[in-house]
Amino acid sequence: MKSPLWYRLALLLSAYFPLFLIFIIKFVDHQSFYNSIKNWDFKWTKASEVVNLTTSFIFVLSCICCFYIIFEIFRTKKRSIGQINLLIKNVQSRDKDILVYLTAYVLPLVSLGTKTIQDVIVFLLLIVLILWLSLRSDLLYINPLIALLGIRIYEVETSMGNSIMFSTSKQFEKNKGKQIICYRLEGKSVLIDGTREGG
Repeated sequence: MKSPLWYRLALLLSAYFPLFLIFIIKFVDHQSFYNSIKNWDFKWTKASEVVNLTTSFIFVLSCICCFYIIFEIFRTKKRSIGQINLLIKNVQSRDKDILVYLTAYVLPLVSLGTKTIQDVIVFLLLIVLILWLSLRSDLLYINPLIALLGIRIYEVETSMGNSIMFSTSKQFEKNKGKQIICYRLEGKSVLIDGTREGG
């Protein structure tokens, strides 16, 4: 069963939280934004105003998604939601993909300018394109925030097919050829390691 689009979007926005945080620091004119909020006076013809509002909205939404996804991970494991026993046929670490995420998506966007409306339009189109491509691939599960919490990311081949596995175990590869307990986080696409070592 495939998870609804809103849940996949929540995973996606939480994965790009570090990028949106950098946007807030680099692009938002904090004094100007504060004055606009205080006076409730927004000038959509100014590039800076568009960047301030759009970036701030996406950042807040991303924060909410982060808390929700982290809550869901711990809730799923604690309550044994969607518990299944699976044979692990093959394991491959996806931790290195976080570097790909940083170099392919974060750095190019941070280097863009936002001084004119044309720059802002290009900037927003690139963000939409990157989010859309990520949503259609398994890169939306490569989440730096999850890695910071000590959760490692693996791609596994199981008796149910290929999936992404979240585990706190540094030696999850040793489960190759073994039957383990897992919990479903996102349909059959994302699983949580339910072994004692993975807890």
